[in-house]
Amino acid sequence: MLEIDNNQEEKETMIIIQDISERVLSQSLRTESKYVSIMNSCTSHEMRNPLNSISSNIDNQKRFTGELKSLLGDLPLQEEQKAQADSIIANQEKSLKISKSSCSMMMFNVEDLLALP
Repeated sequence: MLEIDNNQEEKETMIIIQDISERVLSQSLRTESKYVSIMNSCTSHEMRNPLNSISSNIDNQKRFTGELKSLLGDLPLQEEQKAQADSIIANQEKSLKISKSSCSMMMFNVEDLLALP
């Protein structure tokens, strides 16, 4: 508020009103964008890295299972032992396939979440 004193006789008051709603909105949008960026980087780090690690471990287990299957095929095993080993390897392969599928689905969901505006 500004008071103007003209010749000590007459006092006038001037009030200036300025619309700052655009400035407030702009600041709010910048703050929101900053928080979304922080959330995305944290989500990216905290979710992608473990999923990538899990996926790599599953791939390694698949490879090891294949190598074990090959080694067992070369050993002179009795029919019962061979059947038992084949059953164990089949269960392992099935479990790894389910794990890999679940991991891929979770990675897709994380990517979907991070793609949100």
